[in-house]
Amino acid sequence: SGPTFILIGTAWASGIEISADSQNTTIRNGTITGFYGHGITSVSNTTHYFHKGCQFLNLTVSHNYFDGINLNNSGHLIKNCRCFSNGEDGISVMYSVTLVDNICCDNRIGISTLNGCVLRGNTCNLNSMDGILAGNGNSIHGNTCTYNDRIGLYAGRGSTLTSNACFINFDNGIEAKGATVIGNSSYQNGNHGIYLRGDSYVAQNTCYNNATNINNCTTCTFGDNHAP
Repeated sequence: SGPTFILIGTAWASGIEISADSQNTTIRNGTITGFYGHGITSVSNTTHYFHKGCQFLNLTVSHNYFDGINLNNSGHLIKNCRCFSNGEDGISVMYSVTLVDNICCDNRIGISTLNGCVLRGNTCNLNSMDGILAGNGNSIHGNTCTYNDRIGLYAGRGSTLTSNACFINFDNGIEAKGATVIGNSSYQNGNHGIYLRGDSYVAQNTCYNNATNINNCTTCTFGDNHAP
């Protein structure tokens, strides 16, 4: 709760820039739209790259030329934000960022992360590439990825994927490499329900009505899955 703000872009710039030495900044309850850069971005210089611990809460970020929210560095929280119709990613972050209950639709990629992030309860639909594209060592729980034009959810080595729902994506519902994949639902996807690129543990997942429910993976370990 609290006051709200609206920023409407008309120039080649980002809507909000977080300075290189900002820490523990909170931006909430606003709309950032129509900028010819990112909606929100963080900047750095040759001597400062310290922005950490910022919070982005209850924001609507849309129709920006690049990413809706684009953040460097670590320790940020992005929660209850709606990021849609941006030219690149809805949300793009690097390391150790927590993303909770965001909605990212009609972007190129809904949410993209590098390593060590927590993604919980996000909805990523109708993006022109992937719903969620996550690097290594991420915790990905309870997200919904549907109607994306490529992969619903991809995660790299050391990631844990639990209780996610990925359905009606054009390519694979879930794709993972070197990950733990437990208790997810993936159905009615154009290619695989779960596509494994090796070295993963896969159990208690439900996959049906995909072109292939789960691929054969000789370097993976399988528990019980429902994948007829």
